[in-house]
Amino acid sequence: MPSLSLKFKFNNIGFGLFYSGSIENYKFIYDCGSRSQNLLHQFLQENYFTFENPDKIIDLLVISHFHDDHISGIKYLIDNAVRIKCVVVPYISPLERLVLSVTRSRKQRIFSNWYNHFILDPYSYLASFDNIDKVFVVNGGPEELPKLPPEIGVRPTLKEKNEFSVDFDHQLQDIKDKVAEVIQNTEGINIDENEKIKIKEHGQVVGLDFWEFVFYHDQANINLPLWVKNIKRIIGDFEVFSQRDLSAILHSDQILQKVKNAYSRTVANFNNTSLIMYHGLIYSDQRPNINLRLYGELAFDGQFSTPSLNEYMRLPGLYDSNTGEFESTGHLLTGDTNLNLNLQRLINFLGARFSKTGVILVPHHGSIDNWNNNILNHAGGTIPVWVASVSIINEGQHHPSPLVIRDILNRKHIFVSCNQYSYVVFYGIVVY
Repeated sequence: MPSLSLKFKFNNIGFGLFYSGSIENYKFIYDCGSRSQNLLHQFLQENYFTFENPDKIIDLLVISHFHDDHISGIKYLIDNAVRIKCVVVPYISPLERLVLSVTRSRKQRIFSNWYNHFILDPYSYLASFDNIDKVFVVNGGPEELPKLPPEIGVRPTLKEKNEFSVDFDHQLQDIKDKVAEVIQNTEGINIDENEKIKIKEHGQVVGLDFWEFVFYHDQANINLPLWVKNIKRIIGDFEVFSQRDLSAILHSDQILQKVKNAYSRTVANFNNTSLIMYHGLIYSDQRPNINLRLYGELAFDGQFSTPSLNEYMRLPGLYDSNTGEFESTGHLLTGDTNLNLNLQRLINFLGARFSKTGVILVPHHGSIDNWNNNILNHAGGTIPVWVASVSIINEGQHHPSPLVIRDILNRKHIFVSCNQYSYVVFYGIVVY
């Protein structure tokens, strides 16, 4: 019987996130960053590009948000990849990017000079690389996903294994004209001239009629009227803070320092958002021909852990979507999203996919500030595995919070972490 192999991995790169996946020869990545820059670069060179992806062709690169610990390896990744077919990135406004700039430490600003160019104009920056085919900028969208046609999810529509692909351009809807016009004017982007950049709504794309990628992006909650007023005093009046205003600030150390001082004096209410991605098997009432088996392992420093712990990690079992006994095959990757702000909207958007989710990235490395334990009422029909990407060395953060771990374990769910020495990997096979 024909089959497709699956592998999804939370990699051991310390405090940050580097999630890699493969569906047969289709390679995708969600975030590539770490506070241990040398460790991340070493991992990319000696592990990912050597064993996981020796062809160095990345079909899909997803960037959840623009914090250093999630994107510090992006430049190295691009420089060492032969080709990146598709980059999906959230729309982060110039004012949000200014907040990121002024809240970075001096060490961070010196450590990654490329970031200064990226944060000024991230979309044109990514599109400028010859080995990147397309950049899809996602900026909100419908509150609910439309239902798929009944024939979707019945049987993979492929002739050969290496034909797995996803058409992002035609499946993600173009953003509304007025919103697109505002973004183009604010960013100074002419998408008619730059064909590599596409502005899209969040939504769903389907590969081979059986595997889906779903993207969700909430708008940031920015309430900084006093700070904006002070910025206008420093650089002059503006109607909408634009990429040109951001450039004027970032290109002057003196002006940047004034803006930073003004920010530190402001009682700010700013909540950063992340591009959330769900991926998993599409479930259909007519799917007698697809069978998926998936299991997980926790490994330390390249060596699998003790047999008893491996048994523990296999509690979600062999997921058999043919019998319907275990159907929680989806992975939900949350970046640094704040569940206190968007949980109900996210639940409404994903719908029944929440009950099909077996693996969930704990938001913001397990921070209690971003946690909402109501999510436990909706996650997974079997025994969900919650993964936190953290550091075993205290790097100025207290993540994951013991309260978050307590909530998860009290529901008899599984909690694991990946760090400098341990990674979490899930293997599977689709038989049809």
